[in-house]
Amino acid sequence: GENIRIDDAYEQDMDVPIYYDPMIAKLVTWGTDRNEAIELMKTAINDYLIDGISTTLPFASYVMNHPAFTEGDFDTHFVKKYFTQEDADTYNRAMAYDAAVLTLGKWLKDKDKLAFCDNPLSNWSKR
Repeated sequence: GENIRIDDAYEQDMDVPIYYDPMIAKLVTWGTDRNEAIELMKTAINDYLIDGISTTLPFASYVMNHPAFTEGDFDTHFVKKYFTQEDADTYNRAMAYDAAVLTLGKWLKDKDKLAFCDNPLSNWSKR
């Protein structure tokens, strides 16, 4: 999207070797000011999809939403000062809850327009 850059070397269905460089892609955003760039980064992280390997996207989202980072009050000891596994787990649960609520709201709004697959070979079925 606009003001979003992804530098990568991998595409869908490519194998990432066991000894891959830990930085398989670089996600960069920019804006008219720091806050705009941070908000765009949050959106880009939420829209980014990588399957098959673990990534640091959840951690990046945690950082982008942390008050110390958004207020510019951080240094190279950010992880040691602010990041705990409990914080990450709590944040991930909150994000999952928000996603579920948004999905349910969308479904309730559009349920009368939705159609189910009639293909007998599909795992989707009418209920």
